[in-house]
Amino acid sequence: MKPRVSVVITTRNRRQFLAEAVASARLQCAAEVELIVVDDASSDGSWDWLAAQADLRAVRLDTNSQLAAARNAGLAVATSQLVWFLDDDDRLRPRALEALAAALQATPAAVAAVGALWRFGDGIDASRMIHPVRASTRRLWPELLAGWSAVPSQTLWRTEAVRRVGAFRADLFGLEDRDLWLRLARTGPACLVPEIVVEYRIHAGQMPRPPDMPERRERLYADAIASLPAAEQPAARRLRAAGRLWNQAERDREAGRPGRALVGCAAALWKRPMLFSSPLLWPAIGRSILYSLRDLLRA
Repeated sequence: MKPRVSVVITTRNRRQFLAEAVASARLQCAAEVELIVVDDASSDGSWDWLAAQADLRAVRLDTNSQLAAARNAGLAVATSQLVWFLDDDDRLRPRALEALAAALQATPAAVAAVGALWRFGDGIDASRMIHPVRASTRRLWPELLAGWSAVPSQTLWRTEAVRRVGAFRADLFGLEDRDLWLRLARTGPACLVPEIVVEYRIHAGQMPRPPDMPERRERLYADAIASLPAAEQPAARRLRAAGRLWNQAERDREAGRPGRALVGCAAALWKRPMLFSSPLLWPAIGRSILYSLRDLLRA
């Protein structure tokens, strides 16, 4: 039997990209798709176009409510056991739903499955983003505390698991994805699938990040750690400290400070050696070390 998946696309004034996202969901020949599109008060004709599409369920929000509320509106009407939140400027690969649904069907305890992401668009060289090349199932809480996350467009969730933890928080603009991961990862493992499942578009119309994002992110981590049992909090704080060192090392490398980047990577690995064994974190840290060494040799 074909897996049945609710694909929730949220859109606002991106009519030029929306048709591509919808078409990519329609091309999932190996899956039965319940296609739900939530129009977040668009004014560019998107709603008129959606109203003319007979094979999808269109939901209209009369006032601009932002991503979290729009995704929750789509989740509220989803009827499938699995749900995918696809951004309106991204595109699913043809067998994406089949790949992630198969992983979840084979692993009943898993609450989500994550595939690889292909990045393309304005001013960049199209490429596969760092992601494990071997399938595995693991609890992602440590990697999340260290700074890893996955965008909704590359993730298939169990619908009931998302509902059980309260779905997306509308008061965390720009951090609602990471917050959901932090809460959901405590409830069960996730499947990591090596196949590329989504094409993630970079373009000038993407929403800019607020300047206080780093501070807000750290408050989110602090709240998540505070919600843990007291016995688990010291280890979680050490892991987050390692994550901060790694995040700063990446910023130093990008700013042309390879020596400081190397010191930061070494400090992060010294503080939490488990970073060596993570299929999600070690490839990125190892790449940063190699690039920093290269830049030092060239200097």
